[in-house]
Amino acid sequence: MIINFIKKYSQAIITIIVIFLIILSFLFTSVICESLDLHMYFGWKEISISDSISFKIPGNWESSKKDGLLYFYDKNEKNDNNIVLFQSETSECFQIGDSVKINSDLAEKNVCSDNFLSIVSLNSSVNSLGTISGEALVSFDGKPQVEDYIVFNDHKNDFVFYTYKRNVDNNTLEKICDSVKYTDR
Repeated sequence: MIINFIKKYSQAIITIIVIFLIILSFLFTSVICESLDLHMYFGWKEISISDSISFKIPGNWESSKKDGLLYFYDKNEKNDNNIVLFQSETSECFQIGDSVKINSDLAEKNVCSDNFLSIVSLNSSVNSLGTISGEALVSFDGKPQVEDYIVFNDHKNDFVFYTYKRNVDNNTLEKICDSVKYTDR
């Protein structure tokens, strides 16, 4: 009885076993890469922000520009707040310990706010590729909140990106920071 079942459905059984082995090998590879802190960019796409800098973003993100500034949104989100990361031209925020003098003349209009200010950097770190990331206190139309940020530098310009409503998890931000490519150094 079992032998007849196996003979009758042998092709389906072999297919199921092969699919199962493929899934197991993918999971094993993912666990090893995470353990060794290797970033896998399956399904990610590369975005150029200048002639000399590009980085990768998740495949479900799309990019657009408003007021000359780049922003990214999650095309899978069905609500109005699908912006995940946006570029800012505001001057560098103060470091903790600096005297903070909020200058509303430095406020910018961007996709998230008509009056955006970067107030103070709460913490930051630099990776081996020179990308700076951290947390900053920012203001959206007079309402302060803490957001994560990333700074890419091509020795001429700083390209500053902030999260919006902290819609990006730390692992994704770290992968973005580690994916930067400099072509004109």
